Amino acid sequence: MALALPAIQQPNAARAHALYTAGVLAMSQGDHAEATKTLTECLAIRRTLGNSREIAGTLSTLSTQYLLQNEPDKAGACEEEALDIFRKLGDREGEGIGLLNLGGIAVRQNDLVGAARLFEQACAIAQSLKHQELESECEHNLGDLALRSGDLETAANRFASSLKICREAEDKRGEAIAIWFSGRVDAAGGRSESACRKFAEALPAFQAYGMNSEALDCLDDCAALLHAAGRFDDAVRLQAAAAALREPLGLRSPESVAKQKREVDAARGSLGAERFEAAWSVGKTWTLEQSIRHALESTSGSSINA
Repeated sequence: MALALPAIQQPNAARAHALYTAGVLAMSQGDHAEATKTLTECLAIRRTLGNSREIAGTLSTLSTQYLLQNEPDKAGACEEEALDIFRKLGDREGEGIGLLNLGGIAVRQNDLVGAARLFEQACAIAQSLKHQELESECEHNLGDLALRSGDLETAANRFASSLKICREAEDKRGEAIAIWFSGRVDAAGGRSESACRKFAEALPAFQAYGMNSEALDCLDDCAALLHAAGRFDDAVRLQAAAAALREPLGLRSPESVAKQKREVDAARGSLGAERFEAAWSVGKTWTLEQSIRHALESTSGSSINA
């Protein structure tokens, strides 16, 4: 979660703003080297200009970029500096967002206890500010921690809270994410048909709002359900589609790469090499739209167990 930074018309400031915009664009396109280079240059200029708020905002964005390229230690250093600046400015919103971002970094560093503490602190600030977007993200992240630990009841309650806040705020993107993760709770609890319904509700929203990372991860979730139901060919096609579509975006963390490898190896073992390669060859050619359509068809109604 990041703060928007305004353009300023002074020559150096205008140059910094142009670099910032280019860096964010490169991030969205998965060009990590260019994004890091451009944002670092932007930060250097903004440090000379001395606008603390812009320095902090750039640090926070650079932190996100480092996280995307799997460098959580560098991400944490940037976010810690940004948080310190926001606190000195008395910017409670910036502080809350910084704590939320640091919580996400702690998760990547496998410090789940530290992450929970940071998310709780951010949530308290969000509630004091009546900042619905920040509060819903905190509830979501706390729910994800509970899901990781196997506390399905707490996870379900957290995601339900996030969903309620998003609906009150008319945040359709946040609503789709909350529904998706509620489906993950159902999947973890063995309620595959309920999980399928929720994934089917979330996927079209992800496509409509250009939420490609979320859509691809949800396709993997659908594939996992199909694999568990013995629908190995369908599962592998979706796995292949998600992997192929994700490749140019550079969206995978080491944790998710390892998880995908385990799932692909399991599917190969279930199908055998020849059937696996045939299914993979089909799925890797699908567009995102085709992949979502196949996921919806494969998991609709009672077909998950067909």
